[in-house]
Amino acid sequence: MRRVILMALIVIIVLVSLVLGFSTVSAAGEGTIEGAVVNASADSVPVPDITVTLYPYQDSEGLEPINTSTDGEGKFSFSGLATEPAYQYSVGVTYQEAEYYSDVFQFEAGQLQQSIEMKVYNATTNGEAIKAHAWSIAVSVQQDSLLVMENVILTNSGSETYIGTTGDTGKEVLRFLLPEGAQEIQFVYGFPPCCSRIEGRSIISGRALPPGMKELGFSYTLPYSAPSYLLSRPVDYPTDIFVLYVQEVGGLKLESEQLTPSDPVSAENGTRFLQSTGKSLAAGSTLAVKFSVSDSPEPSASSPKSASRDYQSAFKWVGVALAIVGAGFCVGYPVVRRRSRRLGAVPSETPSESPTERRRILIEIARLDDDFEAGKLSEEEYQRLRAEKKAQLAAINESWRKDDQGS
Repeated sequence: MRRVILMALIVIIVLVSLVLGFSTVSAAGEGTIEGAVVNASADSVPVPDITVTLYPYQDSEGLEPINTSTDGEGKFSFSGLATEPAYQYSVGVTYQEAEYYSDVFQFEAGQLQQSIEMKVYNATTNGEAIKAHAWSIAVSVQQDSLLVMENVILTNSGSETYIGTTGDTGKEVLRFLLPEGAQEIQFVYGFPPCCSRIEGRSIISGRALPPGMKELGFSYTLPYSAPSYLLSRPVDYPTDIFVLYVQEVGGLKLESEQLTPSDPVSAENGTRFLQSTGKSLAAGSTLAVKFSVSDSPEPSASSPKSASRDYQSAFKWVGVALAIVGAGFCVGYPVVRRRSRRLGAVPSETPSESPTERRRILIEIARLDDDFEAGKLSEEEYQRLRAEKKAQLAAINESWRKDDQGS
């Protein structure tokens, strides 16, 4: 009998050790992350009794999240953390229906403590502070269709986080109404899988929009037949700066009462784009552009995959052009490194920008894990999206490796 009891105790000890090992050993150490959650809408007053989640990573692989709560002064602390270079961390908090995440960070050599301030904001359903600081549309003219990519930089100039409304089909914070006939609609970046959807020809995001800027990208096709086409695109939000780029083919001419022609631009691959710009577009209006061509585009001799890659290269360049005409920063450039089923994936060509991209992907992986655990994603969709993110991380890590070898 004693032997049976002893064996049972041994089994229990082993099981407890395994459970504890799974959740703590992988990130165990002497490091401490401490900080505070403050309400930036109310003069940074502390936010007490709110759950704070630490997301640890080891070699870009997400580990078990760790939860704690703020004290009466809004302070929190995580201790016993690994400080080796292979470990990274991100902090997340949900406040008044909005999620907030820090950048991914790590301990420096010899460092045992990190401090972070998490800013949250009061929530609002009033979207008057939302506008598009910069909006660009790039169009590649195919023989029987137009391949369109849009890039929008939205700003929330208020002091509160816009959380939108909740309808029969779910949460709606942002909505983009595409032209009639839009097909093959794809999210390119900025649309989290948990709360983004396509309804008819509308793209909808349910992710709350805090004060500051947010960049979004999406693509679609439009049916087209020469010699002319009228593009009618509703203006979803008040827009400061708008730029239209259309691939120059067959004596292409553009006509629009809202846009002013600018000098054509050439992409890195030699493709020329006609350029038209506009300012101060009113929400609720319709942007109308007439395309006229004297000759139909010749069928491309390249494969669809390579043709798509050429188009991405062109869009990368016109993003730089947008910075030149007054946006103050590059709108389109990050697009070429973000994955899209329609446009494929292009590895990073600028290693110096890889850390920012890597942090973004790590945060997105953590959110995917949370959404799956919360039942917001099916296992098939979760595994597919996670594999895509891991592939992007692998491409960035390979870029770093090659850059180190070449230096």
